[in-house]
Amino acid sequence: MKTKLLHYILIFCAVFGYSQVGINNSDPKTTLDVSAKRDVLGAITDNTQKYGLQAPRLTRGEMTALTSTYGNDQKGALVYITDVTGGNTNSPRTNMDIEGYYYFDGSLWQKLSSSALGDTTNDAWVNDATNTMVKLGTKSDGSARDAGTDFVARDNGAVGIGTASPNASALLDVSSTTKGFLPPRMTNVQKTAIASPVSGLVVYCTDCNSCNNAGGELVVYTGTGAGQGWKCVGGGGGTAVFTSDCSTAVMNGTLSVGNPATSNITMNVNVTSLGTYNIQSSVTDGVQFIANGSFTATGIQTLTLYPTGTPASAGSFTWTINSGGSSCSVTSTVNQSSSLRVIKVLSLSGGYDLGTVGGGWFNNLVNNNNEFGPSGTVKFNSVQFTTLAYNTITAGNLADTFSKYDIVFFSAVGAANSDTWNDATENAFVSYLGTKRSVVIMEGANSGGTGSTADFATILGKLNVVATNTLSNGYMYWDSPLTSFQSSPINGTFGNVTGLGYSVQNGQAWQITTSRTDLAFLKSSGNTPNINVGFWSPNQYLFYTGDDDGLGSNSIVCGLSNPKSSTNCTYSPYTIRGARWFANLVAFAVNNLTPKGYVTDN
Repeated sequence: MKTKLLHYILIFCAVFGYSQVGINNSDPKTTLDVSAKRDVLGAITDNTQKYGLQAPRLTRGEMTALTSTYGNDQKGALVYITDVTGGNTNSPRTNMDIEGYYYFDGSLWQKLSSSALGDTTNDAWVNDATNTMVKLGTKSDGSARDAGTDFVARDNGAVGIGTASPNASALLDVSSTTKGFLPPRMTNVQKTAIASPVSGLVVYCTDCNSCNNAGGELVVYTGTGAGQGWKCVGGGGGTAVFTSDCSTAVMNGTLSVGNPATSNITMNVNVTSLGTYNIQSSVTDGVQFIANGSFTATGIQTLTLYPTGTPASAGSFTWTINSGGSSCSVTSTVNQSSSLRVIKVLSLSGGYDLGTVGGGWFNNLVNNNNEFGPSGTVKFNSVQFTTLAYNTITAGNLADTFSKYDIVFFSAVGAANSDTWNDATENAFVSYLGTKRSVVIMEGANSGGTGSTADFATILGKLNVVATNTLSNGYMYWDSPLTSFQSSPINGTFGNVTGLGYSVQNGQAWQITTSRTDLAFLKSSGNTPNINVGFWSPNQYLFYTGDDDGLGSNSIVCGLSNPKSSTNCTYSPYTIRGARWFANLVAFAVNNLTPKGYVTDN
């Protein structure tokens, strides 16, 4: 009894005298220092001892049954929960859902392993010594994994995904009947930028087309030697040998002007040796058809040639395909686009009826000769012309009628109706010019005109321009335009027409005089050289010419010397330099006016 009492007295003195307690050691280093039991030499001689420090062990049910309250004074309290099937997770046991150590943080019991002391997820790896592997045992929520979602790693390094038994010959065995294997996807630029690719590297190139003209293919890097590099999978070992059956070549789909080609050509070939192929048609009307890839089987195969480009003109065109020792031809029609801009032309000329289909100088210029139209030097792509002769104009309907047309042609020669023009209609016409909703081509009279009382002369007078019948015979040509006219028909889409003539030598013109400074002038090289006989008004979109002779079938090429004469001006049908002024005028209407219509609303 005395011995035990002395022992307790010594412990008491150690605790309160030194504030450090040592168990199994005489020199504690901390408040409580527990050591294994050793002999005087520091060796463990009793291997039957059980070592460790145990916190109170309770079930969650027992923790739930506690009636004591934990607070700040219990911060750091440590327990070990041996079972979580009972009790509940009410506060402060909110996190108490698995077996293990928990500490109290002043408000809740926290898992000791929730710090960086271990993995708290439920998808534990399981050692399977029988099958020499480790495997993912459960889902993230701790439930059993579904069939086909296996993830195993064998001791020999083989990995199985979707299978618990990876094939012995495979390092990676991915198994599924509902999903595929997705390699890294990248563009050709990104693929090429891979630093030091190793032979056998596989990627999916999203825009490569060496074997698939539609774009996108699986490629493998084969090395840096001759003929090596990035190769499409299944690309064959060389160039294929085949013959083409031209009788099967056919165009599928339709082509239309101004719309990127979407049709294709199909044809049969007889393959006798596997390998790659690259077939290209001729480039016709801006469109080419191409097929490339690799044959994976011999015998009769159907090839599809896909298009590139956009048709430029309507009509019938033929594409030539040289392949397989044969030259095949495919002919197809290119249609006018359903979204073509319609240039609507109104003729008030009577004797020069623009509305005559296939007739008249306007139709000849824009549709049916070697300078304009589908085969011409000057083309109005995506534009279609429609013309109408209109003989009855009143002051009431003039503005509404004119505003429906892109170009209005008014000629004093052979006027359609002598009652059309009077003071009211002339005033209405002048007022309409200020709206700039149409390009107006206004033509004066030749020697057969009616004098200063002519309708055109009266209208010009109301525009502060005086027309005098001088009967000047000679070439008409454009004077040097002012800077403000550089985007006008004088210097427009098809070039600068300054100094260029457009009328035959006997063109008869009226002289015009005006104080206006906003006009570009058309001059004459006749018996009174360099007089003004026409003009372009950017403020009214009005082109006036004193005679019509230059609007017919003959156009003029003049040298740049002045005055114009038979020694430096010649004429021939539809000469480009002479007709360019008219091309500029039509292009000006196309580019500067609000569209009046399209093919679809005609």
